[in-house]
Amino acid sequence: MSLWQKFIGLSPLEKLGVLGSVASLIGIPLAFYLASSPSPSQVLTGDGNTQIGSVQGGVTVNPPPRARSVDPQVSAQSMRLVAETHRENARFHMPPPPPPRWTEAETLFQRASAAYRQGNYVAAYEGFDQAQRIYLDLYSEFKQAGH
Repeated sequence: MSLWQKFIGLSPLEKLGVLGSVASLIGIPLAFYLASSPSPSQVLTGDGNTQIGSVQGGVTVNPPPRARSVDPQVSAQSMRLVAETHRENARFHMPPPPPPRWTEAETLFQRASAAYRQGNYVAAYEGFDQAQRIYLDLYSEFKQAGH
């Protein structure tokens, strides 16, 4: 009895098992072969750090994708949340009396809040961004001072 005749005599489930075994026997060595062959191109993404090493073949440098335009109201609202978070962190660690930069940040925050209420979302975003940077700097200073 030949192998083909034995295969024909198997149940459908047994045939599936035989075909799966044959596929595994072919696929495993093929996978190792394909994994060991060098790829013709490489893609490097990151934050602009220099790659150390040699490059063989052609190199194509694509500019970063353009940011999608975002609703200014959503952007201002998101920046307000960031500013409020940094504000509360700085306030929690702030020793008395408040430093002058705290007053500066509070003024920026209040102006940005007014701009947001008036619908000037671009100005609100910029004000919240400036304020959150100062709050974050103050928070870092307070933490370094042990507060």
